Amino acid sequence: MRKMDGVLPLLPPPVIHGPANAQVTLVGWGSTEGVIREAMQQLADAGIAANNLQIRWLVPLHADAILSILSRSAKVIIVENNYSGQFART
Repeated sequence: MRKMDGVLPLLPPPVIHGPANAQVTLVGWGSTEGVIREAMQQLADAGIAANNLQIRWLVPLHADAILSILSRSAKVIIVENNYSGQFART
């Protein structure tokens, strides 16, 4: 696990895809990216601006960068493809 501290600075932090001032931020990881981008288009068609924060690496996790981005989000929805919603609980 000590190796992860050295790896984290080598990985680019996650970035927002879509408008910075969106009404809702959809957070996902892994295979959720495509369906989130489709949902963003459907929301846009309904007059709701949405953006996406897609997490690329869970280990090591860019926790500080993620929290910084989400602190500026009006509403956050975590999209998960599992029963228990384990990412939302971390």
